[in-house]
Parts: sequence; C-alpha cells; structure tokens
Amino acid sequence: MCNDTCRNTARGKTGDPGIASYLYVAYASDSVGAGFSLTPSNLLKWRQEIILHSPATTLTIADFPGVWVKYIGDDGDPGIDGAYGGFTLPYKYRDNTSNSNPGSGNIRFNNTDFTLITEAYVSEIDNDGSSAGAFIATTSASTNTQKSYIKVYAQNSSSSFAMFSVTARVDNGAWDTLSLTYVTSSSTTPLVDQDQVLFSISVAGDQGADGDPGVVILHNEINEISSTGSGSAEVLMTSVINGGTITTDGSIVKVRVAIENRNPNIGSDQEIAYIKVSNNGGANFFLMPSVFYTYNAETMIAEIQVSRKSATTAFATASGISANLPVFSVYGNSAWDWSASTLIELIAQDFVSGPPLLEYVVALQLYVEKIIK
Repeated sequence: MCNDTCRNTARGKTGDPGIASYLYVAYASDSVGAGFSLTPSNLLKWRQEIILHSPATTLTIADFPGVWVKYIGDDGDPGIDGAYGGFTLPYKYRDNTSNSNPGSGNIRFNNTDFTLITEAYVSEIDNDGSSAGAFIATTSASTNTQKSYIKVYAQNSSSSFAMFSVTARVDNGAWDTLSLTYVTSSSTTPLVDQDQVLFSISVAGDQGADGDPGVVILHNEINEISSTGSGSAEVLMTSVINGGTITTDGSIVKVRVAIENRNPNIGSDQEIAYIKVSNNGGANFFLMPSVFYTYNAETMIAEIQVSRKSATTAFATASGISANLPVFSVYGNSAWDWSASTLIELIAQDFVSGPPLLEYVVALQLYVEKIIK
C-alpha cells in the first residue's frame, strides 16, 4: 500500500512549438475590391480577411486573393410620401384672375404677378374632394389685424412658393375670398396654370390685452422762483398744453407742484398758493383749493388731475398736503374744449396786514405729464 510519498513524478514529453497568427481585414466598395482600404467605412460595404504567420508591414489588394463578402446591406427604397401636414390641404392653381368661384378643388388670385396679389379665391372643396370650409375659416379666426399667414407652393417642388398675410375673409358659400398682403415668393410667377399645389395656413394668435397706460412728460420745471411779497397774486410757473394733445377719452393730464413758505414772520400775515388749470382762453377752468400758510416754514406738495370725459367735458380731482395742514381733496366737472390749448399756472399771493413785512413763498417744481388711455 502506498501513501503520499509514493506519487508518480515522471515528466511528459515536450510538445511542438506553436505557430504565430496575424489577422488582417480589408474593405472595398464592390465584389472585386474597388476602393480598397484597410480602414472601415459605411461606403465600403465589402470585406475580406487574411491570416499571416508573420507581421505585415505593407498590404495591397494583391495580398487579398480570396472572395470579397458583403457585410453592409444596401439602403432600402425611399418610403412613400406621408400625409399632408397640420394646416395644409391640396389644391390646383388656376391662373384666371376674376373675382368669382374658382371651381371645386381650385385656388386662384387676382393677379398672375404674385408680388401684386391682394386677393385669393379658394374653393371650400379641396383637390382631394374633401370639405375645406372649416379649414379656410381659420385664416380669419384671430382678433389680430394680421389674422394669419398662408403659403402656396408646388406639390412637386417646395422651392416654388408664395407667402401672404391674411387681413380678412369673405365666405361666399362654395368659395371664400381672402384679403392678402404680399410677404415673399420664390419669383414673380412661381406657379403655372394647372399646377398641383399645397395650401398651408399659419394662424396668428389673438391680440393681447392692453398694456399699462403710456406716460409722456410734458413739462418738468425745477427751479426756485420767489414771490415779491407785494400782496398781489403772482404767477410763479406756467405750462401750456397745445390743443389736440389729449385725444382719447379717459386720458389724463396730471400736474404736481412743490412750493415752500420762506422767511415767515410772526403776526397776522398769511401766504396762499394754488394751481389754476384754464382752457380755451380762460373760458373753462379748475382751481385747486387755496392752501394758507401761517407763520411757519411749511412745504406744500399738491396734485391735480384733469381727465378727458369727452371732446367737450373734463373731470378734475385735486389733493395736497402741507406740514401743518391735513390732506385735502376736491373733484368736479367742467365744460372743456380739448381742441383748444390749456394753461397751467402755479400761483402764490401774500396777504399783508399791519406794517409791511418781507413775507414770501418760493415755487420749487412744476411737473406735468399726460397718461394715455
């Protein structure tokens, strides 16, 4: 009996040396090796392999005497044309320019020079015999001035085309009239009579909501102009709005002023300031209520708004505040001629009582703007 110490340690016979092999692949554009290359390409659909037992430094087509095998298939046949796109239908172009029924399946225009076209006449039956009335109605569905855009182009050549914007549509029953504005075309005569064409519509969106009112500054005087203390009313700043400046009902003339009491004296002297807006040579006017200053250095900031109610009437509101006076506000209507000029005046007056004292007020700013509705 034998244990681990009795193993067979005899060595087998050494085998023959192995043979080195090198695989090389070539590519060609046909079965005889045209366009031979060692670099693959989608255009080289044929290939051949060789195995060498030593490395090759340069290989030519002569080194590949075997059969070329096609390993990339040919492109398939073109697919059939798809159905017409979204807002597109088939028609036949006719070169008759009369404003009348173009006939079932037809479309025509009021000029054969496409740059001069202003109308299209479109059948409500397309060239496939399908009803197209609802389709054509989309050309005028938008609330925009430019309601839609249309393109008419040759069915077999989209490079022959014309484009127009649509501003109106008239439904004549079996056919519609479209009012057009020329946009562009491939030539002055891109289509010829009997051409099979495609008629496409691109609908414009509805008109958006009105934006915020526009503001135009008419006057902005920033200065220090003092009254004389004479006791009489003095016009310190003025602005004129020409007739015809405010043309839309609801538009507003806004006047804002800043005025200050200077060099106050103790006593019974008082100062007054107000805004006067007069129209048509003074025939119509608004007065903002007077603000009386006492004996303190006070600043008044006041505003009056005059709105156009109609061509012959106006409505005014006024408000203001001074250092020692509460906010005040007034409103009222007046006859007005908006075609005549309007005069705006910032007025100050000193009331002198007792010995003459140097009392005066100073205009600081007169600002006028119009708000367009």
